Amino acid sequence: MSFGGSARYRCNHYGPNRFGLAATCDEPGGILSVLLHANVHLGDPGRIFFELGHHMASKGDFPPGPNDIDFFDVSQAFSSI
Repeated sequence: MSFGGSARYRCNHYGPNRFGLAATCDEPGGILSVLLHANVHLGDPGRIFFELGHHMASKGDFPPGPNDIDFFDVSQAFSSI
């Protein structure tokens, strides 16, 4: 059995079109993603994998929409027995 996880932050930058040059993350607004997983091996062919994800948008210039905030949900789940 093993457990793991990751946390990532992505900043959003809204500004004039500069073709990706001089983009900064100094303004508020971004998405925090937290992923937690469990991996269980049950002998040679058996395996169960389960991953939970939590994604939340921080408040910036634009209020978070309904797709920007969720609570822990199943990102991946599978078994091979």
